[in-house]
Amino acid sequence: SIVNTLDAFMENHGKHLLAQLDSVERHDYLADDENVYRAFFKDCWVEVSGRGVSIFSYEQIPDGLIPVKKFINFDYLQHAPSQTSLFNDFLKKAVADYDYALKCIAHIVHDYKSPAMPYMIGYIEGTSDQMHIGGSGKNLLTSLVSQMVGTHHISGETLRTDAAMLQSWNGERVVSLDDLPKRFNFESLKEIVTGSTVVKHLFKNMRTVPYHELPKITFNSNHGVPLMRGDIRRRAR
Repeated sequence: SIVNTLDAFMENHGKHLLAQLDSVERHDYLADDENVYRAFFKDCWVEVSGRGVSIFSYEQIPDGLIPVKKFINFDYLQHAPSQTSLFNDFLKKAVADYDYALKCIAHIVHDYKSPAMPYMIGYIEGTSDQMHIGGSGKNLLTSLVSQMVGTHHISGETLRTDAAMLQSWNGERVVSLDDLPKRFNFESLKEIVTGSTVVKHLFKNMRTVPYHELPKITFNSNHGVPLMRGDIRRRAR
């Protein structure tokens, strides 16, 4: 009875209550910027820039809010990464160009989104032989990277290439389009990758989401990707 009463109250007055709350602006968060990637672990927080990796204790943290999706439940100091780690070993064996793959991963995990880098990252097999496609670790790589950044998965079988494409998306920084079919219309991704787009959420009004709030797009497919148009080809990595 109490729960039903609360539900009814929130349904009638929820919008009014939310309107009374102070808004949280983007500059209130300790988010990434153009030159720095930040990650927050259990025992420290880390900044990665062109100068390298800097490790800080939480006593040194500046004023600001930590985005909950940037917190990683892991003891960084106890398990400092190295060039001989299992992840690096897997990556060197799974991809055709290790250094280029690292740049793509850095683009995915970096929360900052720049109009100068309107890229979508694709994982496809390095062979056209249908008998040898599969099992190269595309989904495994996505799962490993997902531990560093909030990721939402959308099945290629149910994907709609209209305003409802991001209907199930809830603000995650990366959207992974999984197992895209052979004849997928990549032109439908152009506005999401390049500029603002209309997003329709279930039971909510449609709204235009600005570029910097839209997710970064990754996709994987067991088929070759025809990127004949120049504007699409420039955006695929």
